[in-house]
Amino acid sequence: RSTLGSVPGVARGKKMKNNNIIKFPIDRIKKGVFKPVPNHQMTQMEYGLEAVEMAIHLFFLLEEELEKIALSEGKTPMNFRETDHGEARDMYAIVNLMSAMLIRKVGVDHMLHDHLDEIYDLIMSSVHD
Repeated sequence: RSTLGSVPGVARGKKMKNNNIIKFPIDRIKKGVFKPVPNHQMTQMEYGLEAVEMAIHLFFLLEEELEKIALSEGKTPMNFRETDHGEARDMYAIVNLMSAMLIRKVGVDHMLHDHLDEIYDLIMSSVHD
């Protein structure tokens, strides 16, 4: 049983619109970006891949809701698909940060955890200034 929960649509192989647009560093995951965690039921690879799937699923939910809001207000939706748009690069980073956050919860180290901590500290210091 997974600690991160199931990912509707992704884990069961349902087709999601344009799911090949955002390229995640699966090769890095396979090469060992994650450090081994002893005595866990799932392997680091399984946690990593499930976290990526969950983050992609959350991206699709967010993209759909933001598009509905923009269209209801008569605005052009954000473009998360073409990297020459800032919002696409931002979303790519956010999705990868979400994936790192998800695997931190289960105790697996990720290369972005230090960056998440730095971003948190930066935000907190600006809030308290």
